[in-house]
Amino acid sequence: MVKGRNVQSFQEGAGTAQEAPSYCCAECGYSSSNRRHFRSGGEEGAKTCSTGHYEKDGELKRAINPYAKRR
Repeated sequence: MVKGRNVQSFQEGAGTAQEAPSYCCAECGYSSSNRRHFRSGGEEGAKTCSTGHYEKDGELKRAINPYAKRR
């Protein structure tokens, strides 16, 4: 049995690879396949950015993660 991160590679080789689920923010429209970038919103099934938002030029932007490593 194949476990962990090898599953995707195994499925690609077997020709049965599935697309990773894509998540989208209900407020700003940011999308990613990494679920950790999102948290549950107020509506059922709605997701919002986990870092929050700020407004720039009248548009909502995804805030930068304050705990991320800076280079």
